[in-house]
Amino acid sequence: DGVHHTKLHAFLSRFLSQATPELASSIRLCWRQWGGSLTNGPMVLPDPISWRQHCQVWRDALIHQDDLTSQLIQFVARRP
Repeated sequence: DGVHHTKLHAFLSRFLSQATPELASSIRLCWRQWGGSLTNGPMVLPDPISWRQHCQVWRDALIHQDDLTSQLIQFVARRP
């Protein structure tokens, strides 16, 4: 039904929002090729150094976020 395609695109949009256009394009292509049904052709991997650096930036941003429970408490506390 293609639902996973929508979820993949949503994740990649968020994951790649701070990536260079070149890296974002190559990671998107790689994930579409890995999914098999989204793009035909041989799999092309992104530059591993750039990909690793981007993943480390993403990881660091996640580490600095409040946990989900704290975020929900803050959300409820801000409501009138």
